[in-house]
Amino acid sequence: MRAHAFEEDIPGPVEKCNKDTGEKARLRQRSRGHFICVTGGGHITYFDPIFKSESPSQIYMQVVRLLYLEFKDVPQHKLEDTIKNYVLCYDNMCQLDSLKASKEDLPFPPPLNTMWRDIQKIIDRLHLQNHKQDKCKELYNPDKVLPEGYNTMVAEQTFAWFSRFKKIANSMSQTHHLFYIHSNIKRRNAYSSRCRQRGKEPLLPGINTNLSKN
Repeated sequence: MRAHAFEEDIPGPVEKCNKDTGEKARLRQRSRGHFICVTGGGHITYFDPIFKSESPSQIYMQVVRLLYLEFKDVPQHKLEDTIKNYVLCYDNMCQLDSLKASKEDLPFPPPLNTMWRDIQKIIDRLHLQNHKQDKCKELYNPDKVLPEGYNTMVAEQTFAWFSRFKKIANSMSQTHHLFYIHSNIKRRNAYSSRCRQRGKEPLLPGINTNLSKN
């Protein structure tokens, strides 16, 4: 839906409204970046623009939408187990989990209303080392959920590939920008699928292998 502003012929003096419009509103049409979700196998399942900043509240809303899309078509008799076995990894999970909104039930029918509290939440091994609080390492330790050696940094690696198109995409209009990003994601997913079918690992930017051992 798009709003359209217009002026009516009103007799007498008209006071100008100081509402935040004009150049500032146009600037906010440009995104800060993109939120992307990647499976453990490197398949990109979701992307959405981020505006202003990567605030926990904005990311939380995008994650909730992602979870709903993941679970909405699961058969009812499998839904509870699917939610409990779902593992979500994010580098700032402690901030998302501390939001007041995350403590309340979601506006969905059961058991989707408690899916945020029921899924397993972790922080990837790369960013977990930067968290200062002990509770982060205790509550969101991936080694308690995933097998040893599991690549928890696949999203970071995929985003390193994703960022190669930044200068190209930033020079485009909004429509072309989103179309270009979506097309590249579809191509990337097709490439990853072909690699998996042939028993090969998709090519991703290298990482420090010592990080996955700590």
